[in-house]
Amino acid sequence: MKEKEITRDYFIDDAEMLGESRSMLHSFQNHQADFAAFDPTFDATFLADWDADIEAAYVPDPDFVIEGQLVENTENLDKEMDKCRKCFQDAKFFIEKAYPDNPQMWKVFGYAEYLAARTNPEKMLVFLLVLNEVAEQNATELAAANYTQTDIDTILVRKAALESVLISRTVYLRSRSLKTRERVLLLNKAWSYMPKVSSASKSIYSEISYSLYHMFLLPESKNADRGIDIKGRIKDAATGENLKGVQAEIATLNLKSTTNAWGFFRFGKLEKGTYTIALTCEGYQSQTVEVKFNGKDMFKGEWTACFGMDI
Repeated sequence: MKEKEITRDYFIDDAEMLGESRSMLHSFQNHQADFAAFDPTFDATFLADWDADIEAAYVPDPDFVIEGQLVENTENLDKEMDKCRKCFQDAKFFIEKAYPDNPQMWKVFGYAEYLAARTNPEKMLVFLLVLNEVAEQNATELAAANYTQTDIDTILVRKAALESVLISRTVYLRSRSLKTRERVLLLNKAWSYMPKVSSASKSIYSEISYSLYHMFLLPESKNADRGIDIKGRIKDAATGENLKGVQAEIATLNLKSTTNAWGFFRFGKLEKGTYTIALTCEGYQSQTVEVKFNGKDMFKGEWTACFGMDI
């Protein structure tokens, strides 16, 4: 029975999700007493487990490592296929030297099958096996044309090398599928604490502190409330590096958001309208950005700290 496909429970980048989870964890830690008073299961064990599961999710190979390994496997396969094609082209020269103007004999050596085999590793394996068998049967005639037994044996050498690479690639693809499944499970586990905390925060803070309620809103996910969001990334104008610790503030709503390690900040669940966002960071010139919603569900902007912005 085929295993059910495991998908991510969120719609943002993995690194961003882990950053968001870590950021919410820190906020939760600062307000844990409120959550524990609401539900005693939000205790020190919950906090420790959350922290451990975020760390565990960082361990598996990220996508770029997996993709790099796949590229390497594919390149090795391509190299062996090139060697197999050359092996046939070398044999072809001597076959036609031994059997000039003899298309019927060329057909026996598999000329017709080569066209499909030249781009298909599995078919190439079968082709090389047949080529070797026919060459063995005609070894005397080929030897007279200077195609030696060593050359005939080389056909099987190329077949064995191609088969080895093909098996390695197949095993890797299967293990990759398993690793991907395990990795998504770890990422979803690191995420799983956020909906619980976000849901509880609505009961705890929605009537008494909009800023605290906002602090625990979920980023884009299957669990997130629909609404209008402002999401931005702050970068250093000179270096292009993401800036952590930049404070974004909508003073009229008493809302503040601080950029995470990837430079992201977010305001969520806002009404349509026009908002002024003040961006401040020690060592940088402050900026004020005016955002007008046009009725879309999500507004995403990217600002460059200090000098100008790019939306």
